[in-house]
Amino acid sequence: MSASSSSASMPDGLASQTNISATDYARRCRDLMALYKSLLELGAKTIFDLPRVVVIGGQSSGKSSLVEAVSGIDVPRDSGTCTRCPMVCTMSSDVDAWSCSIAISHEFAADGQPLALPATTPFGPPVIQDKGAVELWIRRAQAAVLSPHRPPADFARMSEAEIRLNARADQARILPFSKNAVQVSVNDPLATDLSFVDLPGLIQNAEADLIAIVRSLVESYVEGKNTLIVIAMPMSDDIEMMQAVVIAADADPDKERTIGVLTKPDTLTKGATGTREKWRAVLEGREHATTHGYYCVRLPDDDERQRKISAAEAQRTAARFFDSTAPWSAMADRTRFGIPNFVRSISALLVARIEKNLPELRKAVADELGRCAAELAALPPRSDADPATEVILRVNAFCKDIADAVHGRSADTRLARHNRARYAQFKDAIVQTTPDFWPFEIQTPLEGVSPYGRHGSLLAHATRTAPRWLDDVRAVIQRSIGWELPGEIPFEATKVLITQYTDLWPAPSGACFDDIGARLLSYLEERVQRHFGQFKYLESYVRSVILEQLQICSADARGILDKLLALESHPLFTQNFDAFSAEKRKWLSKYELARNPIPHRAGEYEYSSAPSPVARASYAGSFVSTDSLHTFPTFIADDDLGATPVTWTIEKELCVMASVQAYFQVAFQRVIDYVPLTIEHELNQTFSGRIDKTLLSSIFKDAAAGKVNIDELLQEDPVIGRKRKDLSDRRARLVQIKSELDRFSSNSDIA
Repeated sequence: MSASSSSASMPDGLASQTNISATDYARRCRDLMALYKSLLELGAKTIFDLPRVVVIGGQSSGKSSLVEAVSGIDVPRDSGTCTRCPMVCTMSSDVDAWSCSIAISHEFAADGQPLALPATTPFGPPVIQDKGAVELWIRRAQAAVLSPHRPPADFARMSEAEIRLNARADQARILPFSKNAVQVSVNDPLATDLSFVDLPGLIQNAEADLIAIVRSLVESYVEGKNTLIVIAMPMSDDIEMMQAVVIAADADPDKERTIGVLTKPDTLTKGATGTREKWRAVLEGREHATTHGYYCVRLPDDDERQRKISAAEAQRTAARFFDSTAPWSAMADRTRFGIPNFVRSISALLVARIEKNLPELRKAVADELGRCAAELAALPPRSDADPATEVILRVNAFCKDIADAVHGRSADTRLARHNRARYAQFKDAIVQTTPDFWPFEIQTPLEGVSPYGRHGSLLAHATRTAPRWLDDVRAVIQRSIGWELPGEIPFEATKVLITQYTDLWPAPSGACFDDIGARLLSYLEERVQRHFGQFKYLESYVRSVILEQLQICSADARGILDKLLALESHPLFTQNFDAFSAEKRKWLSKYELARNPIPHRAGEYEYSSAPSPVARASYAGSFVSTDSLHTFPTFIADDDLGATPVTWTIEKELCVMASVQAYFQVAFQRVIDYVPLTIEHELNQTFSGRIDKTLLSSIFKDAAAGKVNIDELLQEDPVIGRKRKDLSDRRARLVQIKSELDRFSSNSDIA
């Protein structure tokens, strides 16, 4: 956008502004700036990258003088670093008389983190009509911003000396810098409508952490794509060495948002011809060119400020300087000189950006309203029921939820699916305890080749039990011999071998029980939070009752499970004769066939399909020696009786192996069913069947005894309450912003 064409040498730099103020464009600008001010006050910049003007520069760059010249007010000045928080200055011309007001914007916590819900609080009198008092009120507001540990009202009556004294006395707690801003609203009928942010001056001669803090603050303000960056650039310095120029270049590499304001042209001596020509090249866009160019201003010096010359006089002095001083007097474009030209241009740029971004702002507000409404809807609804009814309704809903989950009736079948999967793992663990009998002596003649051929075992699955050889089984039988008749196999041997495997079942059964219990507890925690989380006291109370009841049910169920597993220890019993007999015949045949492999080809063996003599004898119900069976003379050692010779046949070991394996197959089939059924019935179903009565009885019993107060139990969780309030306030603010935008659109259509 081109700058105004009015001459910098006009007797009064405000004359042209007075003419423009009466135009439709000026009124449109005033309306947009009024809207912009309202949006700022409503915190719209927290939801949208609002266009803004940010003034940056180093110490002694003339930035403070530039701000004073633009705003028409005096700002605090001190040696060293003075401005230690942003100052937002908004100027409005739609008034009859000059006035000012100050507020503090609370957008950040003391640690610099953004607040969920920003706020703006007035500071000082509602209206300041004495222009000379503004500087002190700004000082007071800045002191309050840097002292978040104290109420802002503490600073409202402090003098400048008291502020300095407090800064020294409370130095340990006062912030070195703050992101929270002092807002200064200037109402001036002679002003150009404009809003800008004055940032702390960049420093170089200070502690490294302070230098980094200020730089980080400036960088955070200039990174927005809708931010116009105004750089105060003293002509006494080298442009390439200015820290502010480097920061602006990083944020705006295409220089589409950067505007340079050259200050202190009157400090260049007549002999500094080269320097003057270099800055002339910058002003004319031949060096360091930017989209919006540069402006050059001559600001009041110390003597003129001390004499408190008026803005009109300062502008006339500046106009005479540029008209009479080379090389500025020889430049054709006079719109690049003087505060009025700069202010009109920057105001027009800001207004254009505001108007351009209105559609996006409307969409952002609508989107944010939708998100806000969705988050509010996601919060637990408030109930209109009386406390006792509310408790009953919530307990009933919770208990139904648990019962449905346990019985697999709900849409959420996670608990049932998890338990079924865990029971499948339990079955695998029991199967892995299957006996692994090898019907051979430990020293098999088939060295290097598995006696079972290529499969390596008669079992169809992996097992974690150790292989048991004929030698092992024979030793167990021999140790079990008592007063049995000759040739009889002692039952104790079969019992010993069976219990060696059934004794492995309690460990996986207990692990399964613990896992199912832990999953139930996790599910209960989730549902307790869902049904009672809105009321922390009620949630805590319900959780304690549930945990107590779960412990009772768990202990009872574990006792029943242990009794069930004990049944597999004594007596060894089954009435499933058909299954037992079929399994015994199957395994006896397998063991015999494994002992008589038929060579198939080199290195491999296959089993004979013909019944062996042992199998035939077993099927006949008697155990007889045949020529095909080997006999082993063995001696049973006994300390009292000495050595007793016994003739033993392999058929006895094979029959014991088959009996043990057959009983295991029958017993494990019932265990893999009854353990899950016991856990489900005695733990999950028993708990879900009792918990409703237990909860209601406990609550109302304790309420009658005065141990709990039902009204207090239904006090909403403060976190949820705060979130609800924050969302409600945010929604109300968004509605206000939307109303402002709608009203502006309506007025624009009428116009």
